[in-house]
Amino acid sequence: SFFVMDTGFSNTVDVSNFYNLLKELHEEASGAEVSATNPIRIAAWFLTHDHGDHYGTFMKFLQMDEVRSGGVKIEKLIANFTSNEVCYNVVSPGNAMRNSALSAIQRVDSTTEYIKVHTGQKFYIANAEFEVLCTHEDLYPNRTDRFNDTSTVIRMTMVHTDGQGTVSEGSETTVLWLGDAENMESRVMRAMYGSYLRSEMVQMAHHAGWGCELKFYELVAPKTVLIPQSRAYYAQNNYLRDNEIRGWGVTYQLTHNVASVEYIVLEDLYHTTFTVGAAGVNYNFEANDGVIGGNTGIYSLLDSDGSMFAKMAWSDTVVIYPDLTNQHTDEMFDRYFDQPALIKKNKN
Repeated sequence: SFFVMDTGFSNTVDVSNFYNLLKELHEEASGAEVSATNPIRIAAWFLTHDHGDHYGTFMKFLQMDEVRSGGVKIEKLIANFTSNEVCYNVVSPGNAMRNSALSAIQRVDSTTEYIKVHTGQKFYIANAEFEVLCTHEDLYPNRTDRFNDTSTVIRMTMVHTDGQGTVSEGSETTVLWLGDAENMESRVMRAMYGSYLRSEMVQMAHHAGWGCELKFYELVAPKTVLIPQSRAYYAQNNYLRDNEIRGWGVTYQLTHNVASVEYIVLEDLYHTTFTVGAAGVNYNFEANDGVIGGNTGIYSLLDSDGSMFAKMAWSDTVVIYPDLTNQHTDEMFDRYFDQPALIKKNKN
């Protein structure tokens, strides 16, 4: 089964790619083609907040013939949608999903249940635990002026078991999902949790732009940073280094000056897969005899031709993205834009 979070704009190609990915993984696991009697099972679809770049694919997915014909079963919709009062007088408010998400799903699967979550609650899917750390309710009695600060923040904890319920020691992996949380939720969570925020992975809030504060990420102390942005955009904006409160200055400071950070994954046009085993996440870049892109789906620059990639101005970090100053830039973009992007910080 799948746990799906947001999913992006209502781009037809993205929706098709998303469905095909679910279909391929489901058929690989079940050994049979998707059908009404062997549907893709989405255990839960989680929406962080009511902005179109987070729910667009969700709505378009529900309109696909393959989905409407019974090939997909969605068991739960999980969210905490805002009231009209919360939406009042804020930047870019939204209530489209609050008004239509459940009815749209139930036209596909009438048994789908909506669960409105609140801070402190936990829910479980297989061997994954999801803890709700913040919702817009935690801002009360204050009011936010930016709708992004109504994002529901969750932490996912995954463990490896022996199939009998015994958890393998050292296998616990935590991922903090921030949606588009900005400064207000950032300050609230710092005050509520302090070092309890510590997680192995973190998704940078609001597309690594105007999101959480550097002080927040220092409390998280992540090993891996997931940046929902392209390599080119990351490189173009890394000169904005000084602002530790919000914006790309936070991204720069986190990815260069926070000692805990070892890996940085940029989105681009690829599905990056982390495999969690008995020893936790597999960060083995020497898989497949050193070929770039092992079984984990993470790419390493260490065994690649460095001349094909650009090195940033700082000395201890190498960035996988085409050299924007190279005369063969277009050719390199064509060659590498279908690969995942990873920055590996050297420990030397």
